Amino acid sequence: MLFKLLLLLTLCFSRASARCSTLQHDYPVEIVLADGWNTQLVANDLTGPRGMVLDTEGNLLVLDRGIGVVSYEIEAADNVAACLVEKKTVVADENLNHGIALSHNGTTLYVSSRNDVYAYQYDPSTRSIVSSSTIIVTNMDNSGHTSRTLYIHENYLLISAGSEANIDPGAADITTGRSAIKMFDLTEPITQPFDYPSDGRVLGWGLRNSVGVVVDSVGGGIWSVENSIDMLRREGQDVHQDNPGEELNFHGYVNETLAVQDFVGQNYGYPYCVAVWDVASLPDNSGLQTGNQIMVDQSTVGGESKPDDKDCNDQNQFIAPRLTFQAHMAPLDCKFDYFSGNPEAGGDGGLWVTFHGSWNRDLPTGYKLSKIPFDAQTRQPVAGLTERKNYYDIMWNRDTMRCRQKGCFRPVGVVVDSAGRVWMGSDATGEIFMLWTTGNRSGAPLQDGDENEEDDGDEASGENDAWLRKGNWGFTVVALGIAFMGTFL
Repeated sequence: MLFKLLLLLTLCFSRASARCSTLQHDYPVEIVLADGWNTQLVANDLTGPRGMVLDTEGNLLVLDRGIGVVSYEIEAADNVAACLVEKKTVVADENLNHGIALSHNGTTLYVSSRNDVYAYQYDPSTRSIVSSSTIIVTNMDNSGHTSRTLYIHENYLLISAGSEANIDPGAADITTGRSAIKMFDLTEPITQPFDYPSDGRVLGWGLRNSVGVVVDSVGGGIWSVENSIDMLRREGQDVHQDNPGEELNFHGYVNETLAVQDFVGQNYGYPYCVAVWDVASLPDNSGLQTGNQIMVDQSTVGGESKPDDKDCNDQNQFIAPRLTFQAHMAPLDCKFDYFSGNPEAGGDGGLWVTFHGSWNRDLPTGYKLSKIPFDAQTRQPVAGLTERKNYYDIMWNRDTMRCRQKGCFRPVGVVVDSAGRVWMGSDATGEIFMLWTTGNRSGAPLQDGDENEEDDGDEASGENDAWLRKGNWGFTVVALGIAFMGTFL
């Protein structure tokens, strides 16, 4: 076994660019990959990498929370593998905390704090800003969720803002702008900042905290991934371990949205209605299926009479999720599998999703990079609304119990470059990973959220090294495995 590992390490190093260095995790990593996929650690010098974009020169820009925006050149190591070199600070601003986007032509950089969206003129050839900042959207602040996701589609800026609290009664008022996704027209020069609560088109509301937002380049479908509520109770019982589910929501098509002058998107239920994940653990569950919506206890929401289960499942009032995931996995980004966002360049059209991981579940869940298969013709998920097995796992932490401490990567941002490589940031560990494959771009068998998290570790011992054989490792992981040989062999 040792010989095999050393041989693999030698082969990987022989392919690497002279400017690519070997990096190691500062925690005992136990990463698993789907068959055919490889990974390597390409940066470990960040504080809290959140949003990520690629500029028109192929450089990787990362919003490093509390630091600003940094960029890296991507150095090809061979036809598929690559590393990051020449780190450079693009914007130094400790107030920036999550959102980053580039204009369609790549010359305007947009970044967000909890209250404002800033625009800078950007030169991708030098990886530099060439103007001072301009505030283009303001008044987004609240005391709860502070991430402001940014996404550019043509000349439109999409912004997602979350709730003020776990359960925020004020989010039921559309005029607050909370728990909503809005779209702002940047076609004309901006003479004064947009007011987030009152300006822009509402693409959807009643969305507790939809951190990941994306527009499909094929057809213009608008999608988001939502983090649902914590500590759910039903009929006075604590049911939060496996309910409510996290959500993939569909918000219609860009062209349909723009065709209506005073368009207002639909209500997805929050704070009154949430999606069922595990039917069996709910009281009064007759007739319920995964993906149906149920009411949040009146005592939790407070106030006057609120919708009941029947109302929550009335599509004329509230829109149910297109897919539902295991509770508390915390999806934070979603990008379609198109090379550099171009469907004609390559990719299978599935939807990458980063599951950041749970904090309030006895068995931690999430902490992985997954992909949702989409139908090439309909551009809708292959799985039905009530199906639990609706995504592939690509890269995950072997033992999520270790994720309570700094023993796991926690994915946030994800992008796909022109060679089909996938770049993923982990804010908890200050790292960036690169993934690549030369074969099938799908992953492990379709998951419903629990399978990989419940591995107790007994299989990874002796010569078999079953956990290592679940994926083909990049040279960084192999090197670390050798460093901890006594543990793994």
